[in-house]
Amino acid sequence: MVSVTERHGMGFAEVTLQQDDVKVALTSDRDQWMCEITNGPGPAVHLVALLVARGVLAKEPGLDVDLKGPMPKQLPVGVSWRKELPASVEWVSEADRSKEIAHAWELVKSDRMRRWRSLGTSSRD
Repeated sequence: MVSVTERHGMGFAEVTLQQDDVKVALTSDRDQWMCEITNGPGPAVHLVALLVARGVLAKEPGLDVDLKGPMPKQLPVGVSWRKELPASVEWVSEADRSKEIAHAWELVKSDRMRRWRSLGTSSRD
């Protein structure tokens, strides 16, 4: 199943793909693309957390981007969705990965909080 939501004038669009219990949401917010994957009734997981959980990334790339300049077009920065998205969908489909994903998400959030603190701004989840 595929659904597309577009909100004209808001710079936002979402494409949702679902097969069995796995749902992939591709979101464009002001020309920046992000990806989340949901397996079953659990929460949606950012692609970067899955890549950290799978050992593809040690931490979130792109946290050193100049926030005053143009934002990257795709998150996580430098990751091939064509390669990593199918592999991540397969990985979450193989077994219960909730512990690995939760641990990876904590690492990603910790990196983000360090980044926001270094900029003198409030932390964000």
